[in-house]
Amino acid sequence: MKVEIQKEELGKSISFAERVAGKNTTTPILGTILLKATGNLLTLSATNIDLSLEVTIPAKVHTAGTVAVPAQFLNNFVSSLYDTNKVVFELENNNLVVKTNHSSSVVKAIPHDEFPSIVRMGDGKQSVTAKDISQGLKSVWWAATAASIKPELSSVYMYHSGDNLIFVATDSFRLAEKRVQMKKVPESPPVLIPYKNIADIIRFLDQVKDTCDMFVSHNQIAFATPTMYLASRVLEGVFPDYKQVIPKDVKTTVTVLTHDLQQSCKLLQVFTDKFNQTVFTIAPDQKKFEVRTKNADVGETVVTLDVKAEGEPIEMSFNHRYVSDVFPVLTTESVTLVFSGLARPMVVRGIGDNTFMYLLSPMNK
Repeated sequence: MKVEIQKEELGKSISFAERVAGKNTTTPILGTILLKATGNLLTLSATNIDLSLEVTIPAKVHTAGTVAVPAQFLNNFVSSLYDTNKVVFELENNNLVVKTNHSSSVVKAIPHDEFPSIVRMGDGKQSVTAKDISQGLKSVWWAATAASIKPELSSVYMYHSGDNLIFVATDSFRLAEKRVQMKKVPESPPVLIPYKNIADIIRFLDQVKDTCDMFVSHNQIAFATPTMYLASRVLEGVFPDYKQVIPKDVKTTVTVLTHDLQQSCKLLQVFTDKFNQTVFTIAPDQKKFEVRTKNADVGETVVTLDVKAEGEPIEMSFNHRYVSDVFPVLTTESVTLVFSGLARPMVVRGIGDNTFMYLLSPMNK
């Protein structure tokens, strides 16, 4: 094997592959990146079994060949190369020799015979706009939990309804739903995409300028472009019928500027204790909306906001961190908070945006 590659393209591809490769695995081959040179291309492959990636970049291949190298080391090494635009990989004595204008290094390789085959999905191919899928995932995945014995709590549920592709995530205390309207909605089975794979799927999609192919089956979801392929396993399980917990009656509504509510939450964060309890007090007849928190060790604070409020007076407590988590995905200047009575969830929607909903359960006082 002997191949010449542009360093910038190589570095980006290795960085992506290193994120996918297995970490702290008892199977050394899963912690490697497989480099395969053939024709005028270099293909980098990485997998941790749950998630698999292939990236193909242009290269000048003098001699075809294959080698597996520890992913983290290779990423650190290539990112440290300086003052060079070109990198030469050459296989000598079953090790990888890396040459630049100013250096020559030997990197110990790992026998690649046991590297798992990345079998590309062929059935169910549908063309989708990468931005749409990315937007859907970004809007909700933070509402899931990173680890849970219940798959529906550690995943993003994706399904189609009418002309919408719908993304939902919940950790049982809060739930986020995003509806993405598409010209051609993929008619694919509903799937639970693992939380731990979402960040890499988003990263993949954000590199796609326009459309990509999406494949969905009962055990995998994959995305492909002419130069990249990413496949994730999907979880077994049944997502709850979450529509049953969305309150249908309205007792109190509050309309507030998104920026005002966000800034008040930042101030309250200084005072919150380990329970993150924040109290919302709404008095519609006084056009009053107060948010307050108390910490026995440092003090307390109260913020009064200018709002438009209707309905019954109400006072409820919420987890401050859960309230704050929604702000990065809100895109409207104002939001409406809808209350259906004590001990019932609060629903947050952006004014003029009916594609996103956030449901948050109250805390016990």
